[in-house]
Amino acid sequence: MRQQRQGLLLPSGRIGYFDVPKCASTSVKMALHDAEFRMPFENRRCSINRGGKQDIHDFFNRFRSDISSARHRIIVVRDPVDRFISAYANRVMDHNALSKAKLTITEVGSNFIFNPGLGQFLEHLDTYLQADAIEWHLRPLAEQLPGGLDSFTGVYCMNRIQELESDLSRIFKQAIRFPRKQTAGQSISIKELSSGQLEQIMEFCREDYELLDSWFNLDEVWSRWKSAQLPHKHHSAARRFETTVTMSRTPPSMLITGLSGKRILFYDPRPWHPEPRLRSLLEEAISEEGGFVLSVTAAEEPPGDSAVGKINKRSVVGPENINSLPWWRQVSYLRQIFVRDKPDLVHCCGLRTAAISILALIGLRSRAALSIELLPRPMSDSRIQRSIVERLRLTCVRQMNRMRPVGLLYWLASELHLRAFYNYRDLSRWTALYGPILNEDLVHLKTIDQDSHGVVLFNASSLRLKEVMDASALLLGLVERLQDNTSFKRLKLLMPSDSDVESAFLKTDTAHALGSGKIEIIHDCMDPHNLAIASQVVVIPSLFSTAARFFAVGAMHAGRPLVVPDDDCGRYLVRPGISGYLFESSDIDEAGSSVVKLITTNGLPEKMGFKGRLATEMRFTHSAAIEATGAHFSAMLSPAKDSE
Repeated sequence: MRQQRQGLLLPSGRIGYFDVPKCASTSVKMALHDAEFRMPFENRRCSINRGGKQDIHDFFNRFRSDISSARHRIIVVRDPVDRFISAYANRVMDHNALSKAKLTITEVGSNFIFNPGLGQFLEHLDTYLQADAIEWHLRPLAEQLPGGLDSFTGVYCMNRIQELESDLSRIFKQAIRFPRKQTAGQSISIKELSSGQLEQIMEFCREDYELLDSWFNLDEVWSRWKSAQLPHKHHSAARRFETTVTMSRTPPSMLITGLSGKRILFYDPRPWHPEPRLRSLLEEAISEEGGFVLSVTAAEEPPGDSAVGKINKRSVVGPENINSLPWWRQVSYLRQIFVRDKPDLVHCCGLRTAAISILALIGLRSRAALSIELLPRPMSDSRIQRSIVERLRLTCVRQMNRMRPVGLLYWLASELHLRAFYNYRDLSRWTALYGPILNEDLVHLKTIDQDSHGVVLFNASSLRLKEVMDASALLLGLVERLQDNTSFKRLKLLMPSDSDVESAFLKTDTAHALGSGKIEIIHDCMDPHNLAIASQVVVIPSLFSTAARFFAVGAMHAGRPLVVPDDDCGRYLVRPGISGYLFESSDIDEAGSSVVKLITTNGLPEKMGFKGRLATEMRFTHSAAIEATGAHFSAMLSPAKDSE
């Protein structure tokens, strides 16, 4: 006796279809409707709609029934891991099913994170599965089919969907072709997963692999993942390094894995004195022909009896006064070395050195893996130490999961001290800096007006590294998001009439990365109101100067979305009735993400047909502004996509 299946039984009784989310169910339903009812679904008048559009899933729900009586009982299956990551990308990344505005979970723990990255999603999977949309799309097939697949007359793999097209064409005696649906959103490939993430997903899907062992197996998934990690033509050597964050008091094993024959660059502007354990590890790791360590140090040569002295294919000693050179001169010097030697791994000693190395890599499209050695200092207050370590861990994990940058290793060589980072805001600022720069899969703008341009007000009254880096990090994050968007016209950059400041800023290669024709520098703005009107969004890295506040007020009066620091001035400007975002001065990436969120969701007052300014919350916070404003704009301006 056939077991009952709560699938979709077509009125004619010929077809019983068990629909599985993220297994071409939208396309199959469209084709079945057109064949069964002999009319396109788009022509059907239906009272059930979603976002003003007829929904194929709601229409077919009326036919849910036992399909055991159907002559042909069909199901489309897919590799469980591929189905899992596709469901995550579609529900979480595209449809924001885990945003604060949409989530229906009533009990969330202290570690709950809205709009989670994949790592966060896997870490709290049990909690996220309480959301109906997530549970529906990720529920294992083995739970839905406890009796197995024996009762189906046809089991079709999604990657061979043409076999189902042929069989349906024979059954309906007409040509059946599946339309491609739900293909325009963001996607994640298996090669972007870390080994730990893949293991978590495979464990979740283990019962499905047992159910589908005739079609898919875990060994094939591992083989496919490993082959994707190998370097390919036009892919950088950094693909050889796993994307993860490693924290320990000793050099992490990941630093050594696969280094045989690789090119390593050590950048330490102090006299050379590598930690002994690292020397011995390098001597063991770099053994094959072609591997070398390139040392960029102060005037003192590396000791001849060191491991580096024994295995170097080439050694470069920096200028005698390299540590006292202006930071942009160090950037220029490093760029020449990166172009010539193309290192696979760049090991930086100290936070400032790491920031300079990142700026040197900008514009080179280098995907070198990055290792940062945070130097030890005497420690007297263990509470401060624990606070810094936790701050570092949380910031790194958040950035890694959100941006998926190239492999980034944090090596805590010894106990940390507050002065090792100058203060924790410097630490957070740098970790926010690397994400937008090193990620090659950034979310690009989906829509942007041809006649509009962004505006960044760059306030720097001196050449201090901290001030230039703040504005540079924010602008470079936007540049990376804009440079490949063909609709983007130009970015206007306001800065003081100071040739030294301008020269220093341009040496970061911002103009080159974006394209010289797409960036315009304005030294004096006599009419900030009109400039703000011509902008999609106004970004102000600092409200310290009077000119910056005046420009912010002009943007506010023009009704433009405003992105300003989270200080007293910012909270005053971003008040009820104004669409804007606040960001911590130490979290530059928060501002960059806010800009993309605003533009991507068409979050502009004029897009609302001049219906007035959007009233959101009484006081903005980082997450509340993004979720409330972004979700409100999306609901008003963007019809919801078909769900699957």
